[in-house]
Parts: sequence; C-alpha cells; structure tokens
Amino acid sequence: VRMCDWQLTGRARAARDVAYFLTQSLSRAVRADHEDQLVRTYLAHLRHLGVDPGDETTFRDDYRHAAVIGFAYGIVAAGGLDQPDDRAAAIPRSMLRRSAQAMLDLGCLDRP
Repeated sequence: VRMCDWQLTGRARAARDVAYFLTQSLSRAVRADHEDQLVRTYLAHLRHLGVDPGDETTFRDDYRHAAVIGFAYGIVAAGGLDQPDDRAAAIPRSMLRRSAQAMLDLGCLDRP
C-alpha cells in the first residue's frame, strides 16, 4: 500500500506521518490489532532507506506527541473545510473521534 497526501507538507520528525495516518485512518479495533507491527515495519523501512529515525523508545514518544498534533488537524478540518453534505461532514468528525481515542489508548494525556 502506498499513499501520497499533498494536502499537508512540512518538516517534522519521522513519527508524524505514520501517527497521522494510523490514528486518523484506522478504526480502534484495526489499530489495536496492527499498530505495533505497522510502526515496527515503518521503522525498519526507514532504516532500510538510510533514514535514522532514532531509537524505538524515542520514536514511540514522538508517535504519541504526533497523535496529539493529529487531533489538531481534525479540529481544523471540522471548522475550516467545506461540508456540503452529510458524508463530507462525517469525515472530520471521524478524524476527531479516532484521534481522541488514540490519544487515550496511547496515554497521551497521562504524560507531562
């Protein structure tokens, strides 16, 4: 599976892209079943490509921080995107629900 999302570009730590994708695109059940393996695969692939994402503990901390940033994307989308119909309005709501649940699951609100 490959994905190119040109809506949001910027410079960030390696965990941001995968956190954004996993915490906003996957249901809680699917994320719970596959998140650890997908993150490990992502790390391995970055290393294979010559990218140094740092150690796994730091990467996982960055992942949790990026999940919080992803929640902000949902807020911006809910307030700033044209929502001409029910389907379009459901997208940012889904982003917010998934992001909020991921933050809880990852313990983002428990860390200083």
